[in-house]
Amino acid sequence: MQNNYGYNFMKNLPIGTQNFEIIREENNLYIDKTRHIIELITTGRKYFIARPQQFGKSVLLSTIDAIFSKRFDLFKGTFAEGYVKNVLIPHFQY
Repeated sequence: MQNNYGYNFMKNLPIGTQNFEIIREENNLYIDKTRHIIELITTGRKYFIARPQQFGKSVLLSTIDAIFSKRFDLFKGTFAEGYVKNVLIPHFQY
């Protein structure tokens, strides 16, 4: 959808895209759940992720992979933007 000035405000839906990196690099619609991912990582518990098909398990895991691969550019504009770089990653250095 375009407004009177020709700008496109609607982002594409990432239908069939199961990779966080591709979703962010192609500027697709992304619902920010990084706050919850950080909670999962920092609580120090083990989790069994049982969700139905097509419920985002692959995107969740590729987001966690991007965090620990230090792909800070992908988190611009998300809850985790500064937290991942300044708090989370230094905490897990070994």
